[in-house]
Amino acid sequence: MHALHAGGVTHAVPVDDASRVGQARRCAVHVAQTVGFDEDDTGRVALVATELATNMVKHAGGGTMQVQAISGTQGKGVELIASDKGQGFDFVACLADGHSTAGTKGIGLGAVARQAQVVDMFADARGAVVMARFFPRQGGHRDLRYGASQRSYKDDPLCGDGWSVAYDEALRTAMLVDGLGHGAPAHDAARAAMHAFNASEARNPAVAMDGLHQAMSGTRGGAV
Repeated sequence: MHALHAGGVTHAVPVDDASRVGQARRCAVHVAQTVGFDEDDTGRVALVATELATNMVKHAGGGTMQVQAISGTQGKGVELIASDKGQGFDFVACLADGHSTAGTKGIGLGAVARQAQVVDMFADARGAVVMARFFPRQGGHRDLRYGASQRSYKDDPLCGDGWSVAYDEALRTAMLVDGLGHGAPAHDAARAAMHAFNASEARNPAVAMDGLHQAMSGTRGGAV
């Protein structure tokens, strides 16, 4: 099978006041530049990161911006996820320019929908989540509709979890791994499983699991 994407740690920026908006934008720009976006595509990411972070501060009293690199059909992209614990919103109304509940011009979510190739959102009385995905405008990139949000324990620079997706013409296979414990030993175990999964040609889950077991045998181990 052909490895589709092996996930990395998601950058999480607390956006608890207006001063954090710039931090969220800079994080998003850094990831965009890291995956090779040009100036125009990086600008789209920066604009949406600013809009989403500003909306969280104005309408929900703050939230969290998650930023990560993702894979599309032709290469890398950027994903932003803004989540808050506010009172939610009517996203159908908010996507229309001119709708505002805070005395602004009301172009925030409309701009998000225009700039990102993929936008999804959920909102109810418990809060809201808005996801935006970006790929280079040139090159015919398409979203693959796979994803995960991976955070390390207590913001440790090494994460003991991992995920990967592989596919061929007829089969899609997802693998999640939780290395035993935390820190470097758990990270090593998870990486061993991911590398073995990405290199495997096995279509039978039992055969694939045997390969993962062998690959992780020299590590602390974990759950797959």
